[in-house]
This record gives sequence, C-alpha cells and structure tokens, in this order.
Amino acid sequence: MARITSVAAIVICALLTSCFAIPAQAATVTVNNIAALVAAGSQATPPASVNVLGYANPGDGGGGIFTYNATCPGTPDTGIYIAVTVGCYVRTIGTQISNLDFAAPPDGVTDNSLAVQATFNAAAAFKVPCLIVPNSVFVKIQLTTVHNGITCTVDHAKRAIGLDKIVTGGLNFYAVSGATISIIDFDGQRTQQPVSEFVHSVTIYGGSNLHFPTATFVETRGDAMYISNTENNKKSYGAPTGLVIDTFSSSNSATDGRNGISVIVGSNFTFGSVTCQNIGGTINGIKEPGCVDLEPNSFADQVTNMTFGAITIAATGGAAGLSINGNVKAGVYDVNNVNFGNVTMTCAGVVLCGGLAHAGNVTLNLKASAASVGGYGANAGFQIDDINGLHGAIATTGLNTNYLGALTLVQNVGLTLNISNYGYASGCNQGYGLETGKLSNATLAGTITTPGTMCPVAGVYERGDGALSNVTFGLAILNPASGTIPTYGYQNAGGALSNVTILGSDCSAMPQARCLGSFPGAKIGNLPAASPGTSTAP
Repeated sequence: MARITSVAAIVICALLTSCFAIPAQAATVTVNNIAALVAAGSQATPPASVNVLGYANPGDGGGGIFTYNATCPGTPDTGIYIAVTVGCYVRTIGTQISNLDFAAPPDGVTDNSLAVQATFNAAAAFKVPCLIVPNSVFVKIQLTTVHNGITCTVDHAKRAIGLDKIVTGGLNFYAVSGATISIIDFDGQRTQQPVSEFVHSVTIYGGSNLHFPTATFVETRGDAMYISNTENNKKSYGAPTGLVIDTFSSSNSATDGRNGISVIVGSNFTFGSVTCQNIGGTINGIKEPGCVDLEPNSFADQVTNMTFGAITIAATGGAAGLSINGNVKAGVYDVNNVNFGNVTMTCAGVVLCGGLAHAGNVTLNLKASAASVGGYGANAGFQIDDINGLHGAIATTGLNTNYLGALTLVQNVGLTLNISNYGYASGCNQGYGLETGKLSNATLAGTITTPGTMCPVAGVYERGDGALSNVTFGLAILNPASGTIPTYGYQNAGGALSNVTILGSDCSAMPQARCLGSFPGAKIGNLPAASPGTSTAP
C-alpha cells in the first residue's frame, strides 16, 4: 500500500510543476542568440548548458556559455541572468564583462545607457574588469561606492545628445574610491549638443584614489572632466582626494566649448601629461577658461596639492588657457601648493593666454607664444594677480598686443623671465614686457627684448596703483631701436618704491636715462645712478 501511495504522489507532482524543479537535459546545445536561448528554456526539459553564439547574431560578441538554474540565483536581467519559464540561464563569467553581454552591438546612435550601467554593475558584483565597446552611447551613468575598486575601459564611446542646464556627465562618479578607469577618445558630440557650458563628459564628486591611466576626449561642449564635491549644489560627497590621471587630452575642432579639466574642490591630485587643442571659447556670451581651470566656487572649497607634469595647450580660445581663480580671506587662500611642471602654450584670438589669481605657493614653468590678434588690449598675455609664493620660469614670445601680464599683489616671487617680441607693431606707446602692480619680496631675472620694428612703451612698467618693496630686478632689457623710438627700460607711473634694486640691466642701444625711465629711489647695481625722471602712463 505504501508503494501505491508513493507512486500516486509522483504522478500528482508530475502534474504540478511547483512540486519539483524541471529536470534539465544533460547535453550542451548550441543556439544562435539570446532569443533562441529563451526559447530553449521554455521547453519541458530545458538544456542544462547552452552555447550561445551571439547576443543578436552569431559572432557579435554577446554570446557565451549559459547554465540552467531552476531557482535562479540572481535577479533576471538582459545579460547575466536570462529568465525563462521556470528559473533562468546563468552566464559563465570569464575574465571580462562588456556591454555586448547585455545588448546587441551599439550603432553609435541608439542610447545604450541601460546596458552600460548593467556592465559597470556586473563588474562590481563579479569582481572582474569591464569594457564599454566603441560606438556605445550613454548619459548619466552612475558609479557609487558599490563600484569601489573596479577596473574598466571606456573605448571610443559617445555622450548622448541633450540634457541642458544640468551639471552632469556621461560618466558620473559619486564617492567612488580605488577604481581604475581608462577612457579612450570619449566623444562629447559637441556640435550636436545644446549650447550650454554644463554638458560635461565626466563628472567626479567626492571619492578617493581614483586612477585614470588614460583619459582622452574629443568634441566636448562643457568640461571633459568636472571635479567637485557636490552635484548641482545638492548633496555633498566630500572633497575628492588622491586623483591620479596619467595621460589626459581634450581636443575640439573649434573653440566653442568650456574646459579640459575643471577642479572646484580637491586635494592631492597628480596629473602626468595634459594636452588640449582648441579648448575654451565663448558659450552664451561667457568666455570660458580653457584647458586647466582651478576655480573654487567659494572659500569653503579648498584646492590644494595639485601636481602637473607636461602641459601642452594649442590654440586656446577662451578667457585663459591655464587658469587659477581662487578666493582669499584675511590673507588665507583656498588654492594652495600648485605645481605646473612644463607648460607650452600657443594662443590666438583670446582675452588672456593664461591667468593666475588668488593662490598660495605656485610653481609655474611656462613657454607661451601668440600671434598679433588686433588692437591694443585684445590680447593681455599671461596675467598674474595676488599670488603669495610664485616660483619658476616664464618665457613668452609674440604676446604682442599688450603685455606679458600684471604681476599684481604678488609676494615671495622668484622668477626667471624670457620675454620677447612684445609690443604692438602698428602703433607706439603700447605694450609692456612686464607690467607690475603691488609687488613685494621678489627676485626677477632673465631678459626682455623686442625687435626694432615695434615700439612698446617700456620693458618693465609699474602701473601706479600699488607699491614695489624688496624687489630685485636682474633683467637684461634689450632693444635694438635707436634714438627716436620712445622706449623705456623701466617706467614708474607713481607707485611707491621701497628697497628696489636694479642689477645688471643692459638696455641695448638705449641711453641710460631712458633705460632707467623713472624709478625714483631705486638702487642701481652695476650701472651709475641716474637722476630720477618723471613720466606718465600712456
């Protein structure tokens, strides 16, 4: 009787599939795509193992080996856990996950955001590297603390078109730490984006020790990389720290984008090589800074310990190719300890080739050049304002419609200058090699020279709105022009001079009085002292 009861129970349970898991076939079968895998799973006896040749078509990169599991160990999705009638098929995870595992190959137009997000999530869950393949299109991919420590490559992907008036990127990091992400020629699709400075390619909010072995971008409308602590001034993720970018580049075909790298807040960043082409421009009437912009939104946002290797900036077109725009309170700065390694810049048609303002302890080694771009004031060269602790070397040529830059409210300066071909060719009394405002505790060495075809007003011009104290000029001011061209070596427009020393000035082919201009009370080194003269600003 017991046997009969047992047999009856088996028959009943055979009719009720919920009593027992459906047995799977033992042999591995081969199907062409994921749709065929789902069809195989609807069979009364699903195959135990299925070799899928592609996601949509054989050979498209989205295939793999799938194993049947009647209880499905994960949440069904489009790539790892493929739902069937009962249970699911589970993809065998290899050495890498890509978005081809979650969708058909991208066409460069269709939004692939869901597949891309799923790829990053799977990389975090299964602890394997991931790949976002070329022509993938996405926006607002969100990486969080769940993604700490992942290693992924984004290869020739594209930012989806749209999303104006919102500080967001195609790829967004929220408090992510320890991840390694390689970005290869990410296309921001600049010409098809809204005319907005906020259409970024990558944003980083908070987090620590992110590493980008490669971060290269093309055609970005907003910033290639925007680094801050908060998105749209809402939740704060804390100040990012320990960011490392080995190789960065951003290139546009025209100068109507924003910045290459914007740092709003952060500490202990290391940049290897940085290259920008046609970065910066004017967006909705706003002149954008350009390649590298260190610009806290407020004094509470601290930018400290930034180290750059070689920076190459070509054809910057905005307000400045290289920029620090900090804040100061009671003599304390919110930008400190910045080392610009070796900067090479070419500029044309810009307001500034570069500018540093309100920062402490800056090292700058700069070679900048530009062509004449118009009338007096059209190109203000490289401007430096309110820096406490400036060291390095500046060499410029052809910043020739106005001046190298105003060294204003600058303290503790040790610079070597090599300024050539400045001035404005079509008119006299225009342009200076070095214009200073308030300058203290400074030692300036090097050369300032201009060809005889130009007639700038002075090699060094104190503009009258500050004071020079404890300043030593060891400059060779050279000008082959002869008597009638009104060039001065040094000219003072009324600012007080205290403990100013002029050493070894060689005003070539220029009478001593004109060489010294009107620096009343200055100590003369190896030149005989001249009677203080008078002059007025042009």
